[in-house]
Amino acid sequence: MKTKMYKIAGVVLALLLVFSMASAFFPANDAQAQPGTTSNAWQATTLWSTPTGKILTGADIPDIAVGSDGASVYAIDNASVAAGTIWDSDTSGYRWTNRTNPTGFTGPPRIIRVAPDDPDVIVVVDTSLATAAFAAGTPYLSNNRGVTWSALTRVTGTAVAQVMDLTIGPLRAGTILGRDFAVAVSDATTLAATGGDVLFAGLTTAWVSISGVLGITNTIDFTSVATSPGFLGDRTFAAIGSSLVAGAGGTADAGAAGDTFLYLFRISDVAPFAT
Repeated sequence: MKTKMYKIAGVVLALLLVFSMASAFFPANDAQAQPGTTSNAWQATTLWSTPTGKILTGADIPDIAVGSDGASVYAIDNASVAAGTIWDSDTSGYRWTNRTNPTGFTGPPRIIRVAPDDPDVIVVVDTSLATAAFAAGTPYLSNNRGVTWSALTRVTGTAVAQVMDLTIGPLRAGTILGRDFAVAVSDATTLAATGGDVLFAGLTTAWVSISGVLGITNTIDFTSVATSPGFLGDRTFAAIGSSLVAGAGGTADAGAAGDTFLYLFRISDVAPFAT
């Protein structure tokens, strides 16, 4: 009986040794790792040129976008060539493909975004110059990871306005563009707020301003805009803007100079109207 107990104990110890050695080679799932551990640490990745596979040196990456599948990653590079480049990875950043810039594109690219429901659908904003009628930036849409592109209507604005952010909504029936889009526009001049706005498109191809509806025409610089996680149900955008002008918030608490505001606005299903 004693001999059998020794044998069982020996087997248990052997199994414990095997499991302890295996844990060194197969770390725990990152989702269960505690903050500050190696599993949650940032890791560097590199852009690869094609077809030689050499590491792209001297890149300047101002923006990236990650698809809902977790494997699709997009990046824009403003330094390697004058026109800028658009990169696509379907391997979580392990390998990259250089996509052709859209026809009529004014490089370098400024912003890139991916649809929340389709990792193949992306929008990139170029650096076309602002004029008296248009903000600096034209969005281009691709439904096939940047293989082909179509230009959206150029963003309206002023000669001192530029597109700071863009968001793209999920596929939605009843929209001319198939989806809803919104852009945050800011004044490009220092210490001024005369060209800011949030504009949306989708029900029509034209960009529709919300500044007049909110009573904040040319008083707020908007830097960020996003679609609600439940956009198909609530049709809501969120935007962040700030002003150097006291009392320019367009709310009951209009705010002091330099205050920042979070705006929530909803688009109608039957007309391009913001509330």
